[in-house]
Amino acid sequence: MNAVLQTSVTRAGGHTVLRVAGEVDLANAGLLDTAIRDAQADGADVPLVVDLADLAYIDSAGLAALHRASRRIEEGGGSFVVVVPEGCACARTFEVAAFDWPVARSWPRPGDAAEDG
Repeated sequence: MNAVLQTSVTRAGGHTVLRVAGEVDLANAGLLDTAIRDAQADGADVPLVVDLADLAYIDSAGLAALHRASRRIEEGGGSFVVVVPEGCACARTFEVAAFDWPVARSWPRPGDAAEDG
């Protein structure tokens, strides 16, 4: 596997949506952490949705980055949810892991709902 980590941020339905594609592993988990911090900085009081529908692979370093982000955001009074649709490449990883942070199966994708900008 050698897919580059790609992220993009949009606003949709009063939420900040961070879309993550490619792969997250030990080599680039810090980039995911930075992307989450940057997305949250754009609207710290706005709920953050991390959409992993296009993620091909995630290892324990990536899961740890998501866990840290969840704790940090929730301790600051914010809202955080990870979206892992059934059938996406990393869905099985999330099915077998026992997380104590919100994981959803769906979220509006581009074209599904009007985006706020």
